Amino acid sequence: MKTSLSDEMKLAARGFVAILKGRRDAGAFFDFSDRGLAGSFIALLIMVTLGAYLPSIALYPSSNPTQELSASFAIFAATIVFVVRIMFGALALLWLGRMDGFVPYLVADNWVRFFIVILYTGLLLLDFGLKMSTIIAGTLLLVCEINISRLIVTLRPVQIALFQVAQLIGILTGLLLV
Repeated sequence: MKTSLSDEMKLAARGFVAILKGRRDAGAFFDFSDRGLAGSFIALLIMVTLGAYLPSIALYPSSNPTQELSASFAIFAATIVFVVRIMFGALALLWLGRMDGFVPYLVADNWVRFFIVILYTGLLLLDFGLKMSTIIAGTLLLVCEINISRLIVTLRPVQIALFQVAQLIGILTGLLLV
């Protein structure tokens, strides 16, 4: 079934809500084919760019050239952290004997993060404050990560914990590299 990126985005939005609710049919809303993986990477690219530029423009509007530099660095840093996090996640899935769940995880995770960044940016623009917006987005991300591991990749509780710890180590390693 060929769908446009906007149709894929609408389905992924429904999948995001299904993941938040912990619905068992959450995986049905995502396209786990190569085309779906490519679409999720487009969403990831949009998310990283939006996450880097929009808050600084909305919160600190100016024509300061260092603002452009900091947004470029944010994109670079996000890319490094993403790659290292995914590498550690892939190693954990390989160790758990569940590499079959890697692409579905990646597709769902990319879309979930896309929608959480949009929500986070919206909260900042609505003046919820940086701390409250971060707590809300972080909590939603944690719930989604656990539910993706549980519902999409179908890991058992101990495997979910190991997978999440591996990704946390990947994030921390990526941040150290940056």
